[in-house]
Amino acid sequence: MNKRVFLPVVVVASFILTGCSQDMIEQGEEQRNSMGNAEPAASPEATDPAGEVIEFDPIDDIDLVTSTHTDTEIKDGGIGVRTGDKLFVGDVDMLTSGKARETAIDPDAADISANAGKFAVARADHNEVELVDPSAPSNPNTIVPVGDDVTVAAPLFGGGIIAGSDTEERVWIYAEDGTELDTFTVARPSDYLLAQEQTDDDDRVVRINRFDTTIQDLHVEGRQGGTLRVGLGVGKVAFGENGMVLAADATGNRMLVYTTDEVVRLHQMVPTDGSPWDVAWDSKRRLAWVSSTETNTVTAYDLSQGVPLEKGKLNTVADAQSLIVLEDGSLVLGSASGDGLQVIDPATVDSATN
Repeated sequence: MNKRVFLPVVVVASFILTGCSQDMIEQGEEQRNSMGNAEPAASPEATDPAGEVIEFDPIDDIDLVTSTHTDTEIKDGGIGVRTGDKLFVGDVDMLTSGKARETAIDPDAADISANAGKFAVARADHNEVELVDPSAPSNPNTIVPVGDDVTVAAPLFGGGIIAGSDTEERVWIYAEDGTELDTFTVARPSDYLLAQEQTDDDDRVVRINRFDTTIQDLHVEGRQGGTLRVGLGVGKVAFGENGMVLAADATGNRMLVYTTDEVVRLHQMVPTDGSPWDVAWDSKRRLAWVSSTETNTVTAYDLSQGVPLEKGKLNTVADAQSLIVLEDGSLVLGSASGDGLQVIDPATVDSATN
């Protein structure tokens, strides 16, 4: 009797466990198949974007350098706005009045990278990296000759660049005259390189691979660091303060926060609005911002409490795939579909975050 009573129950339980296991396997396979090579979600039509929207061609990327020069007419150090085959450098007033410095670039070039007061544009079609210094608009750009494989680069403190390749598992360090100072292997090819000057006159450097959605820290003295996964599909990354790195997990709808003190480590993560794509650090308010193209929003998070806390949200232009925060606390966002250059003044930002 006991066997007749319990045997069906065991069989049913077995079917349930088998079904659960199969569901877990299918979910795991689906997740693996969707990992890497993230793309931003197309935005709905923008509704009442905050601040001022300035007519602009579709914007591929925006970056910012903080200048220590006091004799330059450019405020906020210098904003770099890339649109197709052009890089415009200036401040907000210069960008809106058509007075920004214009540099022709390869339309297939990787995103611009800023550090040590300069922008770096890798010109793989010419085997060179072009350095643009906003503090010296009358001087010609510095051209750094590089090898055939270089497709990405970032400026380094004291001059020179660190360069990488989207096909080779290697990085190179060049002086500004093109002299190769060092080279070493890395975990994967590089889709983006980002450097940040530190107070000890050193540089923190990270590289991104979007195919397998990974981040790796690099040491300028000639060695690679650790490699970590960046969620399900990394969008853009940006340095915060003291080597902190913010990363948008576009596929996983999260922002990830890494530290790079000795080796790259995942420090925090927070769910975001749909399809986060770009991130920026707000040094004035000590907040992390992330733009989400699925919802046309930009959201601020306080990272100081151990668990990230949402502090405010503002409406953006459609397809806001580029984001920076100026020294005065203004937000600047760029639409990749021609919806404009959006500038949100500090008072509006303060009202949303207080």
